[in-house]
Amino acid sequence: MTFFSELLKEVPSRLDPAIDPLDWWRLVSAELVRDQSTIDYAILAGCRAPAASHVFAAGYQCALNYIQPGIAGNETCSFAVTEAGGGHPREIKTQITKCETGWTITGTKTFVTMGTRASRAIVAVRSGEKEDGRPDLRMVVVDFRLPGVQRTEIQDLPFLGNLGHAIVELADVRISESDVLPGDGYARYIKPFRTIEDLHVVAAAAGYALSVCCRTAADQNSISMMLAILANIRAFVGIDLTDWGAHLALDDVLRRFTSLSGELATQFEQLSPVERDGWLRDGAALQVASRARKQRAESAWQSFLGWRARHLD
Repeated sequence: MTFFSELLKEVPSRLDPAIDPLDWWRLVSAELVRDQSTIDYAILAGCRAPAASHVFAAGYQCALNYIQPGIAGNETCSFAVTEAGGGHPREIKTQITKCETGWTITGTKTFVTMGTRASRAIVAVRSGEKEDGRPDLRMVVVDFRLPGVQRTEIQDLPFLGNLGHAIVELADVRISESDVLPGDGYARYIKPFRTIEDLHVVAAAAGYALSVCCRTAADQNSISMMLAILANIRAFVGIDLTDWGAHLALDDVLRRFTSLSGELATQFEQLSPVERDGWLRDGAALQVASRARKQRAESAWQSFLGWRARHLD
């Protein structure tokens, strides 16, 4: 049986959309086969998702597994970058300091996705400055259950409020040498993460939309078009997502998904009130992300036009 035939069978009739998204993630991640790409994993999890917040939880965790293989597993993990001044490299003030047993981490992250529920997080820290004056950033894995970690849940968010986003204060939290990830923190992790997150969240959302189509007896054209979009998403397995050509292709796929999902209003109206209202509320997260995707696509087009001017014009 092919991957797509399996997708058409993934109807989560046994799950209640009111189940906690991160409790659901632990259940579904324990069931799915691990020897597949993180994109396929996100698609399959999305097909099993009982509501929109569960879709985002699955896509986000799969994105973390992409950027640091195996970190999420059956647990909830986070990617902690944003501080009081934002997420720009120069605004990262959290410090990493050498100590006798390894390193200590001190600083405050002002918005950590799923931070109140995360067992561990990949945390951006400043280790000094480069020769050109720019901050030298590294990424470290911090166990959020360690002494010195204080988490405060962020209240009254307009969407995805049930995922436990948090302010996280780190006070001399001790980590080992093995917890310091290799490579430049910005170039290898922070810069590509939004694209990686977008791809995996949309993969899960497309899987969820396909499930909705199947559960609500959508027309054949809608189902086949969603399968085609999923095939396009799967084509990004193994692609360098920092490449501007990949950004141009990904922008088209994501725009077509957004357009098609907008045409499925009739299908979403047939869902239970809890699931339908959840999609109307939490689906807004995709629209927020679309603004950043548009900026990255515009930057990619400028890169292409610059290359063409240098080589063809």
